[in-house]
Amino acid sequence: MGTNTWTGYEPLYLARDLGLHEGLPLRLVELGSTTQSMDGLRTGRLDMAGLTLDEALTLVQEGIPIKVIWVLDISQGADALVARYGVAGLADLRGRKVGVEQTAVGAYMLNAALAKTGLRTTDITVVPLPLDEHLTAWRESRVDALVTFDPVLQVLRGEGAPVLFDSSAIPGEIVDVLVARTDALDCCTQRISQLLAA
Repeated sequence: MGTNTWTGYEPLYLARDLGLHEGLPLRLVELGSTTQSMDGLRTGRLDMAGLTLDEALTLVQEGIPIKVIWVLDISQGADALVARYGVAGLADLRGRKVGVEQTAVGAYMLNAALAKTGLRTTDITVVPLPLDEHLTAWRESRVDALVTFDPVLQVLRGEGAPVLFDSSAIPGEIVDVLVARTDALDCCTQRISQLLAA
């Protein structure tokens, strides 16, 4: 099972650390981004993964044989667009470089934020950044703003980065789910049920 670093996926690791996965042939793999999780599902290297619902739908549209089996969490402010000082509001993003992970949820958050002021992605410079490059790009001033999420968001807030927009402004729209390839469901439904119970 693949996940990226995200607060909503941590109960899977906590259950493992508490011994609740005992006897299950399960390996949790923490990846650098959901892009890597999606690629692992595409190639069959992963049987299960934590994704946002829109990412899962993207895979289904591509014909990847997966099913959503569990809702892990609903983001209520843990996904956000932060900006450097001098960018006082969303309208100030015009002409600026905005870093964002090139997954559906990153684009969705960015578009929702821009729509609040009538801006479009053509009004900014989009800088594609996987999650594992967010902090480095920010600290090296390669971006003026960044669409990110916890735990990176908490680090940036701690360093004083102001939040211009977050998922609490679009309640119920960013949902994290656990997905499984259908071949994993065919062979291992009982084991997957044990995992969910844990």
